[in-house]
Amino acid sequence: MKKIFTITFFLFLSAAFINAQISDNKVIKTNPVSPAKDTAIVVQTDKSTQEIYLDDEKQMAIGVNGTINIPTGDFNDFAGMGFGFTGMFFYNLSNNFQLTGTLGYLSWSGDKIEAGDNYLEADGSYTSIPIIGGIRYIFDVRRTKWIPYVGAELGFHIFSNPRLKLVSGDNISIPVKDETNFYFGFGFGGGIIYEINSNVKLDGSLYYNSISGEDSIIYLSLKAGFIISIN
Repeated sequence: MKKIFTITFFLFLSAAFINAQISDNKVIKTNPVSPAKDTAIVVQTDKSTQEIYLDDEKQMAIGVNGTINIPTGDFNDFAGMGFGFTGMFFYNLSNNFQLTGTLGYLSWSGDKIEAGDNYLEADGSYTSIPIIGGIRYIFDVRRTKWIPYVGAELGFHIFSNPRLKLVSGDNISIPVKDETNFYFGFGFGGGIIYEINSNVKLDGSLYYNSISGEDSIIYLSLKAGFIISIN
C-alpha cells in the first residue's frame, strides 16, 4: 500500500511539472499511428503551430528465421527441397529504409541425375552458408500492425557440392569428389511484418535468389521468424 501511494504521489508531481512547462501552449490534437511509427502531437503557441514527433522505433534489432528453399531451373534437376535457418541484423536508417545483414546455413537434398544407362547419385546434401547484406523499404502503413516491405540482398555464398557416385548399368559405382566454392549471389523479394509489441515482431517473406556458380543455382526462399529490438 505504501508503494502504491509513493508511485501515485510521484506521478502526480510529474504531471504537475509537465503541466507547468506547457501552460502557455495548447495541444490541439494527437495523431496516433502504428506503434513502430512516430506519434505526432500538434502544439499551438501564441506565435506558431508546431508538430512534435515521439519516435518509439528502436534503431537496431536482431532476428532468426527458419527457411524453406525451393530449387528452380537447372538446380531443380539435381537438388530437392531445401531447409535451413538464418540469423539477421537490422539497422534503421529512417522510418522507411532499413539495412540488413544475414548469416545462415541452407541445405538441399540431392536427386539422381540420369544419363542413359548411367546416373549420378548424391551421397549427401548441397549446402550453402550465405554471408549477405541488403536493404529493405518499409511501407508507411498507418493505424495497423501489419507492415509490408520489399527488399534486395547481395553478398557471398560458401557453397558445397556433395560427393557424387557415378553408377553404371552394371551397378558399378565410381565416387566423384565433393567440392566447396566461394560464389557471389543476390536476391530480391518482399514480405510482411506483424508487430506483437514495440520490441517483438513476426517476419515472413518470399525471396528469389541466384548464386553465380558453375551451374545455375536459383531457388526461392520462404522465410518465417521473429525480430527483437535491441537498441
